[in-house]
Amino acid sequence: MKLTRKIEGILFILPAFIFLVTIYIYPLSYSLKLSFFKKSLATQESYFVGLENYKIIIFADDLFWTTVKNTIVFTIGSVVGQIAIGLGLALLLNQKIKGRDFFRGLWLFPWVLPPAMVALLWIWLYHPQLGIFNDILIKLRILTEPIQMLGDPTLAMVGAIITNLWRGFPLSMVMFLASLQAIPVELYEASIIDGASAVQKFRYITFPLIKYTFLLLILLITIWTFGFFDLIWVLTRGGPFDATEVLPTYVYRMTFMYLKFGYGSALSWFIVIFIGLFSFLYVSIWRKISGEI
Repeated sequence: MKLTRKIEGILFILPAFIFLVTIYIYPLSYSLKLSFFKKSLATQESYFVGLENYKIIIFADDLFWTTVKNTIVFTIGSVVGQIAIGLGLALLLNQKIKGRDFFRGLWLFPWVLPPAMVALLWIWLYHPQLGIFNDILIKLRILTEPIQMLGDPTLAMVGAIITNLWRGFPLSMVMFLASLQAIPVELYEASIIDGASAVQKFRYITFPLIKYTFLLLILLITIWTFGFFDLIWVLTRGGPFDATEVLPTYVYRMTFMYLKFGYGSALSWFIVIFIGLFSFLYVSIWRKISGEI
């Protein structure tokens, strides 16, 4: 009887285990193995080089460090912006305003669109002649002539971050809104009797009760943004002049355009290592702050 129950349990988890091995474990293992080889379809070379790919990346590849800097800028801008916009809209939509349910649904629209579609939409919005942004800025006399938002090395990253903010803020908004609705109304009623201002209510009631949502969003958005590929690739393809080249697009370029599979695999493991280290350190600090063991 016990043996039968064990077999049943194994059969229940077997499909999930096969899926996990096929989709995640095997590709990661093969990628790690490939990172120790010099393997290129362009030259038909394939031989073991040990840590040579990693040494070249760290000590001889200047573009790698440019992509690291761009990735960090893109990630920090996206995390801060998405959380700030999401929290602001959540606080607004938590109030009793007319058409609240309509706007709650409306603001979810960017999240349901595929990132590639979002990028194509914003390419048109940034267009110097046909785009709405240049038109508005010129009419407001902020600009005297159209600008190439995605064609200017100094502005392209700003354009990419704004696009990602528009795509990603609904997640923060929904999570913050759910946390705000879980706060007992009695706490706010008591604070009104005590004469608390709006700032004091946010500081002493709202923020302490949503801080874990805040911390969770920082972790999730950082992980997702650091490995984000399709929006940047469709939007700028890493240009102009590598101004928006981030690690995922650099991995794709080296692997599938230059056909350097060993080098591209080594590059991809830097993403895995960074996300792993960041998650470990972040969770450790989170537990220490919250007093958990």
